[in-house]
Amino acid sequence: MRHMRAVRLGIALVAAAVAAAAMILPLALPAVAADAPIRVGILKLATSAPLFMAQERGFFRDEGVAVEFKWFAAAQPIAVAVAAREVDVGATGLTAGLYNLFGGGVKMYIVADKGREAPGFNLNGFIVRKALYDGGVRSLKDLKGKKIGLTQVGSTFHYQLGKLLEAEGMSLKDVDVAPLRTMTGVLEAMQGGGIDAAILPQPFPGTAETRGVGKVLFWVGDKMAHQIATIFYSEAFREDKDRALKFMKAYVRASRAYYDAALRVQGGKPVRGKPYEDLLTLVAKYTEQPREAVALGLPYQDRDGKLLAEDIPAQIRWFAEQKMIDKPVDAKDIVDLTLQAEAVRALAR
Repeated sequence: MRHMRAVRLGIALVAAAVAAAAMILPLALPAVAADAPIRVGILKLATSAPLFMAQERGFFRDEGVAVEFKWFAAAQPIAVAVAAREVDVGATGLTAGLYNLFGGGVKMYIVADKGREAPGFNLNGFIVRKALYDGGVRSLKDLKGKKIGLTQVGSTFHYQLGKLLEAEGMSLKDVDVAPLRTMTGVLEAMQGGGIDAAILPQPFPGTAETRGVGKVLFWVGDKMAHQIATIFYSEAFREDKDRALKFMKAYVRASRAYYDAALRVQGGKPVRGKPYEDLLTLVAKYTEQPREAVALGLPYQDRDGKLLAEDIPAQIRWFAEQKMIDKPVDAKDIVDLTLQAEAVRALAR
């Protein structure tokens, strides 16, 4: 019952955001200057590492564009900001809020990978309070009836929790879902004993362990592989063909640099060297988390930033079944693979 009340509240908040965003769409906005900074809504997470690299290494500058990061504390507000044209590019997870905006008629387009769950790579960690871990908690079944923290109803973490429970023959009704708005808030709630477990992205699981607050029970990618975070463009920015492609070219270059520094494997072992060490320092700087926490693991991303597009319809179906999205959404109307493919071709010339 408590879970359904939270879902209804979350849907109401998303609907209000959709309405607010839709109200401004008919208004004629002034043309954006060609040299205006591209505004990117972003989170201080390890999945944002390619964007950090593109900014620090001058990949955006090389393409003749300036990029300005706009920092957010959760994924859903980024989607709303893109819909409202407060930012041009969103860089965050796929949420019910985003799909509700699509369903409400807001024009945005998912264009590239920004982090996938994949076996052997550490993106989202399922963390339990250290006292519970020390007391013998070792599985989701041990957490039946316990309070699980996440950022928001309909978040990527909500999706993962639901799917993980289903794989164990359980459901969201078997736990007490606690939406706490921000990732920092989730970690603080665990430290204060207000929640028993949580799903959080790197570097927060590493921070939980280094502080002795929690213990990573498992990495979600080892249980389920899927597209969790993406780059998405506002309609106006996608139609700005020149700058949209320049941004994507810089992003693909950064994705390759990230992959080669963090994810490359030789002889079954990860390649570690100065590029990797420099990357850890860079991610620690931008995420404002300890370097040793970042070193617990960097998430998987396609080397060319190519989207795992076939996973999008499965997510839409699940959110719809949970009544977290209230209007039909067709994946083919919201995914645009052309810009990433064009960027790869352009870089090959």
